[in-house]
Amino acid sequence: MPYLVVLVEIQEGPWIMGNLYDMDPVRADMELIGKPVELGCRVFPGDKYSDGPIARPAFRLARQ
Repeated sequence: MPYLVVLVEIQEGPWIMGNLYDMDPVRADMELIGKPVELGCRVFPGDKYSDGPIARPAFRLARQ
């Protein structure tokens, strides 16, 4: 399943990488640059290479 990886500048200055959800990856284009997002998190299941489930940053486009 395709997914979107984004790099987001937060107000405090640092940049965070995460997934953009609630959007069809086929519709993604350069118009996404600069759009406000909301920060959340998603828990991903572990696999044979990890110690178990892990929470990662996830974003969605801000509702206006």
